[in-house]
Amino acid sequence: MTHYEKMSKSELIELLRERDNLRSPEYELAAIVGSTNAAIIGMTLDGVITSWNKGAENIYGYFAKEVIGRNITLLSPHDRY
Repeated sequence: MTHYEKMSKSELIELLRERDNLRSPEYELAAIVGSTNAAIIGMTLDGVITSWNKGAENIYGYFAKEVIGRNITLLSPHDRY
């Protein structure tokens, strides 16, 4: 008996849903954003940072938890803003 044959119907349905989610355009985009070396920063129209990827951490030297919720002007030189 295979592993799948031991699973309940609801477990198989959940497994198929998870597999389908991994193939979704949103998952694919998230994988690209998460694996790129480029800085990708999401923000509101007011300039409040809402998302921050690993590329941004490497380039700007701040971890996501340090900048999310703060204004993007944090990244500009103080004498220019």
